[in-house]
Amino acid sequence: MKQCTKCKLTKPLEEFSKTKKSSDGKRSRCRVCINADERQRRINYPEVVNGYWRKYRAKHRELVSKHGRRYNLRTKFGISPEVYDGMAMRQENVCMICKQPETNVETRTANNGKIYRLCVDHNHDTNTIRDLLCRNCNSIFANLNEDPNLIKSFLLYAEKWAGR
Repeated sequence: MKQCTKCKLTKPLEEFSKTKKSSDGKRSRCRVCINADERQRRINYPEVVNGYWRKYRAKHRELVSKHGRRYNLRTKFGISPEVYDGMAMRQENVCMICKQPETNVETRTANNGKIYRLCVDHNHDTNTIRDLLCRNCNSIFANLNEDPNLIKSFLLYAEKWAGR
């Protein structure tokens, strides 16, 4: 047990972050107090906090991009970049629907000018990963609500007006 120097409450050691600077190996303030202070600091000094991270991201662009990709794949789809890369290799880096490589170019982020990676297509109800699709096919599939009957109607309509 340890007393927090901010809230003055006595809490279990698990409530305190580690540090090498103290004799007991724990920080003097509990995690709740540290988090509250950090939230308030971000509100009071947004230009300082944002400026720091802007400089960090600019200096470590490749590292930030790599960790961001890993985080996004893990949290959104439950896969690692290695699993994604394996899927892309099996598909020969082409979309499973149109059989073309991705051609859309990123324009709004630090990766400006880079070609997007293929999208991970997944069932939104079960989160089952299906295949990798280009952005165009992924958008069309999503806009058709992944509904086979609607997709068939779409196909019949396209065939009806083909070549006219």
